[in-house]
Formats: sequence, structure tokens, C-alpha cells
Amino acid sequence: MIDPSIFRSYDIRGVYPEAINECLAEKVGFAVVKHLKAKEVVVGRDMRLSSPVLFASLVRGINQAGADVVDIGMVPTPVTYFAVVHLKAKAGIMISASHNPPEYNGFKIVGKKAIQLSKESGIEDIKKIVLEGAQKSRGKRGKVKKFDISGAYYNHILRFVKPTTRRLKVVIDAGNGMGGDFFKPVFEKLNVDYVPMYFEPDGTYPNHPANPAEYENLTHLIKKVKRVKADLGVAFDGDADRAIFVDENGVLVRPDVYLALLAAQELKNHKNKKVYYDLRFSKVAVEALRGAGAQVIRTRVGNPYYKQRLIGEGGTMAAELSGHIMFADGFGLDDGLLPVVKLVNFLGNQKKTFSSLVTKLRAGAASPGEINLKVKDSKKVLEALEKKYGVMGKVDKLDGLTVTAKDWWFNVRASNTEPVIRLTLETKPDEKFMAEKKEEILSEIGKVN
Repeated sequence: MIDPSIFRSYDIRGVYPEAINECLAEKVGFAVVKHLKAKEVVVGRDMRLSSPVLFASLVRGINQAGADVVDIGMVPTPVTYFAVVHLKAKAGIMISASHNPPEYNGFKIVGKKAIQLSKESGIEDIKKIVLEGAQKSRGKRGKVKKFDISGAYYNHILRFVKPTTRRLKVVIDAGNGMGGDFFKPVFEKLNVDYVPMYFEPDGTYPNHPANPAEYENLTHLIKKVKRVKADLGVAFDGDADRAIFVDENGVLVRPDVYLALLAAQELKNHKNKKVYYDLRFSKVAVEALRGAGAQVIRTRVGNPYYKQRLIGEGGTMAAELSGHIMFADGFGLDDGLLPVVKLVNFLGNQKKTFSSLVTKLRAGAASPGEINLKVKDSKKVLEALEKKYGVMGKVDKLDGLTVTAKDWWFNVRASNTEPVIRLTLETKPDEKFMAEKKEEILSEIGKVN
């Protein structure tokens, strides 16, 4: 029995072997070929313990449907995306559960130009084919071709490495995921002394979960940055399509601040000044983007949506607050390595420290960070909040509920990946005011819950 809930907003994900297993993998492989009408599917996998057996079953399904498999081996997710673009393939599948705990696994599916399938653009069709269960062979069975994409990928990334006036010390925490050993050839070409942490791929995640969006998973990195007196620290998530940064003091530098910091440098090289940003971005960062000349476009949460628009409509860059950062000159792909390279290029030519360069961006507003809450009925929560706060400011429903008043704004939305609602709040730069507003909104949610 297949659990329909594993078909998420933009991937297929669940616990192995209860929800994600060999039987499902075979059906998914078949369904992808049928839906995308692909004659060839690029397949990569991460270091999770269940990935090899899922790979074997996925291949059976793809081959049974009459398509060939391009096996690129154990690689980071962005390398699978790059391979699809480089080989001009119609389909690609990455076997990974990204930042989830070791018992999880899943499938990220992309079409032409490595645009990721989402609920609105293919995941529901894949789900329907899988649940119908009919797998009729399409004539000649496909075959498997091994392909080493690493050289082409390194050449692609190394095009962005620029000379810098000073050598930086950088601590890099790969979290025993895919962003360590595989990326070493690029780290060694940068003008940096890098301090590696947990570079060895290990699907059990023996040191800490590879989810840098959760602050507690950054504590090892922060301690190391301070201890070795580094210029910055980098944390990759498990499949390395995201990178999160901390400054020389170990203080988080959010992706919206990162994007605003690099905006002037990036925008000068592009005629199309569109920048697609997460609706949870700080208003301070958005204004900084505008000030740098960007045509800012507010976008719903979910990395495929930014990527699809950047690739399809053109622009300079895009980003999600969780750390997915995309550049037009990087094919619009969310690749955790490219933002690292671009940041090193930038900081390596500055006389100021990382923290001093982002001081104004940080000081312009107050926020408690994203708050996750389990609720019984998210729809009722949003209705109650709109009734109370809708009269106090501008309301929009691009994604969940956003209310914008003079000195504060908040967004509440149901998560795309977990059974929770997420609250984002920002106020004028007054910590007391921010704390009061936070408690007030949480109290209103508590009344419904």
C-alpha cells in the first residue's frame, strides 16, 4: 500500500522502508519516463544507506519503460541538475531526502533545463501514474550507461573563481553529507585556507543533522570559526544544494542579507535586473536590492518556484530564505557551492570584515526568526488571524496570510515539507516591541489551537 502523503509539494519523500522502498522506486522510475516522455534519464544519488538499493529499483522501472539511465554515481544534488543541463537531457532524478534524518529518503525529479517538478507541474501526474500501478513495458528495454560528470562540473564552477587581494580562512561544515569530499577540488582552487569539518560522506550523520536551517546544527561550525579565528563559516545541507553562512564572530548571515550584499556586484553584469525573492525576506534586504538597481519580484515559498521563474523569465538571481540561492549565470540552479565561490570572490577583495559589511542590513529591523508551530487546523488559524489583523494593515495571500502594517508585518503559512505552520514576523528595530508583537500573535494562534 503506497502512502499518498509521500508526494510532497516538490519531491517524493518519506521514511525507508515503510514509505519509500524498492517497490515504490521502481514505480516512480516508470512513471517519470511515462510522464516526461524521456528516452534517457540522468540519475544521481546521495550517501544515505538506502540509496544504493533504491537506485537499483529505480533503474529497473526506468529501463522497463524503455528509457536508458545515465548513472552519474554518488554526487551532490546540484551535480545531478548540472548533468541534466550539460547533457541536454529531458529528465533527471536525484535519490535524496535532502536535510531529513537518516531514516528518510526520496526522489527529486527534474525535467528540461533541470526545472524541478512541483505539485503544480508534474508531481501530481507522477503520483497518479504510481497509484494506478499499471506498468506495461514499452517495447525495447532500456540500458544503463555510467557517466563521470565531475570534470565538466568542476570546469563549470571554476569559471567563477576570480583573483582576490587577500587570502581568507574559511571553516566548511559538510555535515557528513555530499558537500565535503566532492567539492574539495574547487575549495583547493580558491584563494582560501579552508578548515574542513565532517567531510566524509556518512548516511548515519554521526556528528549532527545536516540541516543548517536549524540553528542548533550550526553550533559546531560557530565554535570552530571562533576558535581558529576564521573570516567566515559555511554549512552545507545533506545533499549540498544549500549553503548557510556565519560571519567571523559566528553570527548567522541570512540568505536575504547575503543576496543584498552581493547585489551590486551581480547586477552590473546582467541586463535583466530581475531578482526573485522569498516573501519572508526582510524588508530591509528588499529595499537594499532595490537600491542596488534590482527589479524585485516577490515569490511564494518553495525553491522550484524561484528556479522556474529565473530560468523561464530571465533575471540575475533568486533565493529562498532556507538557503536555496540561484544565479542566472549558473543556469539558474540551486547549487550550494556557487554561492560560496561568489562570496569568497567578494570578501577576498574587501578590506572590511564580513560582519561590518552586513551591519546596516542586520540593524534595520527586529525578528525572532521563523517559528514553527503544530496546529490542529491551519485554515482556522489563518482565518482567525486575518479577522483580527486584517483591519490593521495590507493583506495578501500569495502564500498563506501576510499582513503588513506601518511598523511590523507577519506571514503565516502551512509548511510544504512538514505538518506545521510557520510564522515569520518582522518589526521596526525595537526588540521590546518585537517580543510583544510575537507573544501577541502566538497568543492568538493559541486561542484557535
